[in-house]
Amino acid sequence: MRTRIAIPIVLCIAMLLGSVSATWAYAGEQPLGTRQAQAADAEELMRRFEEAAHSLYKASYADNRQAGYKYVQQLERLLPQLETGIEGRPAGWAKLQQSIRAVSDELLSKKQSVAWMESSARIHLTADAMLRPASGLWMQYERVMLEDVSRVRKAWKRPYEERADAARAVMDNLSAHLALVEGPAFMLRPEGRAKELQERIRYTNVLLSAGPKDQAQAGRVDEALTQLGAAVSRLFTDKPQTIVEEPALAPPASANPVSWTLLLGAIIMAVLAYKSWRKYKQQPYGIKPLP
Repeated sequence: MRTRIAIPIVLCIAMLLGSVSATWAYAGEQPLGTRQAQAADAEELMRRFEEAAHSLYKASYADNRQAGYKYVQQLERLLPQLETGIEGRPAGWAKLQQSIRAVSDELLSKKQSVAWMESSARIHLTADAMLRPASGLWMQYERVMLEDVSRVRKAWKRPYEERADAARAVMDNLSAHLALVEGPAFMLRPEGRAKELQERIRYTNVLLSAGPKDQAQAGRVDEALTQLGAAVSRLFTDKPQTIVEEPALAPPASANPVSWTLLLGAIIMAVLAYKSWRKYKQQPYGIKPLP
């Protein structure tokens, strides 16, 4: 093959390989200052979101619908930016979006109701947990929920026929507490942990509904309550792993000028090589000017 074809092809291959290498190097070796600046921007965004969530919760507690609508609009504007700048689990983002939508719909309905307080509380707990994954407010609910399980056990042990009804009443409190912490639980923990606790609650309620028929039934309830308490503890435990599973401040994607330059150069060289090849095929023995 003639030199006029070989040179563009060689340059094309070289630039293409350089583009790939530059992309890999850029992805893993961004300047420390750039990463720190991006992390700081993401943290500032998270703080703004948490402040709006906290203000929304205070507005819901005071039933200040005008202020609540103002803050829920802020959350709706910040959420898309938050999803691109902060790591989180898909189920957690879905729960957060659902809670924000529930508050917005409730406020737009203009009904005199405080039902939006529960959704506002979930948003507040989720935002606080994302900003403080190791010490968020939602972690305090572990003790509360374990106390719920203990109260269910005490109610079940009481020597009267209505003990199953008393135990189920306490189980309702446990379910309500789980509903409050679902947001941070799905955002910070593997999805299976929250679902396991939900299933344990459902199964325990089934056993309690059957009532104290015999000794075997009583034993099954005791075992279910033991497993229920273990599931509560697992929900709040951040199990140590090689890679820590908690939201991190992820830097947003940015362009890599070196890789783009090499890639465009490779494309240009490929076009030149193709043009040279076509010209060579049309005139393989073209007349060359005399020296």
